[in-house]
Amino acid sequence: MHFAKIAPTNDGAYDERILAMSRVPAMAWVGPFSLAALLIFSTLAQAQTPTLGPPAASTPALSETKPAPSEAEKAALKARIDQLEKQAQDLIDAVKARQAQQSPADVSTAPAGPVTSALGPLEVQQLVNAYLADKEQSQKAAELAKAAEGYKVGTDLRMDVSWQNGLHFETPNKDFWMHMGSRFQFDNDFFQQSQILKNKAPVGVGQYVDGDYFRRIRPLMEGGFWEIGEFNVELQLENIANGISGLDDVWVGVKDIPLFGTIRAGHFHLPHGLEADMYSSSRDSIFLERYSGNAAFLDNRSSGLMFTNAFFDQRMTYAAMVFRPDNANNGVDISNGDYAGIARLTFLPIYENEGRCLLHVGGAATWKHARTGTVNFGAGPQINDFAGGDNAYGSPVSVTTVVNNAAPASLNTPVTATSTVSGFKAAPGNSSQWVTTGAVLANSSTVFGAELLYINGPLSIQAEYDWAFIDNANVGGANQGNLGFTAGYVQLSYILTGENRLYNTRLGRLPRDYLSPVNQPFWFVRGENGRCQPGRPAANNR
Repeated sequence: MHFAKIAPTNDGAYDERILAMSRVPAMAWVGPFSLAALLIFSTLAQAQTPTLGPPAASTPALSETKPAPSEAEKAALKARIDQLEKQAQDLIDAVKARQAQQSPADVSTAPAGPVTSALGPLEVQQLVNAYLADKEQSQKAAELAKAAEGYKVGTDLRMDVSWQNGLHFETPNKDFWMHMGSRFQFDNDFFQQSQILKNKAPVGVGQYVDGDYFRRIRPLMEGGFWEIGEFNVELQLENIANGISGLDDVWVGVKDIPLFGTIRAGHFHLPHGLEADMYSSSRDSIFLERYSGNAAFLDNRSSGLMFTNAFFDQRMTYAAMVFRPDNANNGVDISNGDYAGIARLTFLPIYENEGRCLLHVGGAATWKHARTGTVNFGAGPQINDFAGGDNAYGSPVSVTTVVNNAAPASLNTPVTATSTVSGFKAAPGNSSQWVTTGAVLANSSTVFGAELLYINGPLSIQAEYDWAFIDNANVGGANQGNLGFTAGYVQLSYILTGENRLYNTRLGRLPRDYLSPVNQPFWFVRGENGRCQPGRPAANNR
């Protein structure tokens, strides 16, 4: 039994080589061999136009109009033919293996005559499917073996691009990756006040005005490099202070360092407090703003150096940070001796169902040197009536500068120049604080905080309590020692569509992606007929 194989020669023409197959019992060869031969001949018919046998008389004319195949085309065609030949040989080997499993009685010894195959179309298809399945399993085994052997970081820099809540770039080994996205939050405010509250402090809080504004505009670029490096650039475009764009999280770090774990340097959320926009991103907010205690006692972002790590299968984390408090969340602080520090410890006594059920407990302590020798604890309402930045919306700006120049030697009197620079016109709105201690002379401030978070599917209970102290306070010219203040909150949430809030075990905080993948409505399930019907979905469908 024979079949033809066509191959290009060096001069660009084609020759014919005849491959002889050893004969085996006909019933074991007819089906598979026909399939292999058909596979080769049908592919060759599509891949090339030359015919078998001697060139036709029109060949010279054709060669004048059609150039000889290039070396690349020859190589590609030869590679394709070799691949098809290998596939045919693999099928033949599979048939031989099948034949070897048959008993001698199964082999036909009938005299020569019409040949019929013992393998019908269904059996041939089953044999081919088994071969392809074995080949797929072999490829998977090879991939697992390659993964077990490891890889050299940075050797494959090809980038795959996908959409994962924004553009996502990633190398095959995931040693380099980058994610780009953006978000915004638009607030509309409507107020109704009693007359007494419209009075100015200390009797009231002043007039509040209805309005709207962009609470947050945050373009984001984050990623990882060389497998252990990481970075994050998230700007605060709704807040331009002193001509500098506001910063949310702008830092670079290295992870998987023995003992230390992760080290980050830059401008980021401070590791004190559990709720959103404290240690965690503002994306995870349950309510519009931070609770009054965190707003009064603590900064939520500053520039510095942070260390963090997780232990005991990420059931315990620590975080420590040294930093300089920012003036306006823009990474700028120009002052001598202005410094602060934070330490935080968390535990996960319960962590089940990949985080769908968990219990988090933790605590933190913050110490901050008193800027300009004073401490001011104060907070506004849980909804803003102003927008920050250089326009100081809701807060007029006015600066008067007096310049005194020493008199030249030829003059007996000094030259004095006075100029007044007015800022933006006072706009409607109200940024006044509802509760405040005012500026208290002190050396420093210290805040201790306790955290609790319980998640059970769509149900979550979250609570914090803070103890704040103005250290060595001086009020009315008399030393009052340490003045203490407390605040706390408890919040309950239930997600009607059945998702659960997520948790970052590596950092012991709420993550930026704050909800599990979208779930079908919890009061409907999809039945066997494909239609929705009342009921609760199974846990593995969440």
